[in-house]
Amino acid sequence: AASATLLTYFGKMQAAPTIESQVNPNMLALEETFPPNILCGMAGTSRGRVERILDAYGCEAMEVDGEESLRQSLASGQPVAVMLQVPGQQMLGMTMPAGHWMVAYSYDAEKVYLTNWCEDAMTWEEFRTGWSALFPWCINMQRKGLRARLW
Repeated sequence: AASATLLTYFGKMQAAPTIESQVNPNMLALEETFPPNILCGMAGTSRGRVERILDAYGCEAMEVDGEESLRQSLASGQPVAVMLQVPGQQMLGMTMPAGHWMVAYSYDAEKVYLTNWCEDAMTWEEFRTGWSALFPWCINMQRKGLRARLW
């Protein structure tokens, strides 16, 4: 979803219909060509796979390293794909952590605004906690993001 969001922003994909009952055709096309690849797809999509998706559509993935770079990118109108650790499934009476790709598109003093998430924003504290956690670290995305530049 994060890759499709960036590609739509850059005009490389048509905006998908917003009818909840329909499957997003952009997501289907991307997942068919570039399926999730961590642990045979069971654990999601790697950083390298997101970079290959952007490359295939004529966009160069550029690393955004740290909060200051994230703020600069967002202030200049560049959305940034980020991997955050979030609460996941309930297992054995515990909520297990999970990783989730999102696209940060704006911020203010209190919040970071995101797509591909159940809410439209997170507080900076929530964002920093998820961005600095184990799941992003596992795919070299801890306190990093990816923005795209057209070739």
